[in-house]
Amino acid sequence: MLTRLLEELEAAQRPLTLQELSARLGIDATALEGMLQTLLRMGKLRDDRAAAVEACTLHCACCDQMSECALLARLPRTYSLVRKKR
Repeated sequence: MLTRLLEELEAAQRPLTLQELSARLGIDATALEGMLQTLLRMGKLRDDRAAAVEACTLHCACCDQMSECALLARLPRTYSLVRKKR
């Protein structure tokens, strides 16, 4: 199933949300979350929202509203493949 999940992300050629992946694979989102966490730990996937939060932290370090940032709150959590450098 992990291979199918990776193949689906490869075919999409764009980041996908948990809900999109759940619908495409016909898997309950709750079960899919565990698979995504495994692939994140393995370095196969990237949590794009976490990357955006990290980038914002670097650029908005002086912002005292970062914990309540409306821009970050509206970002959907998406996942994308980590591409191996050649």
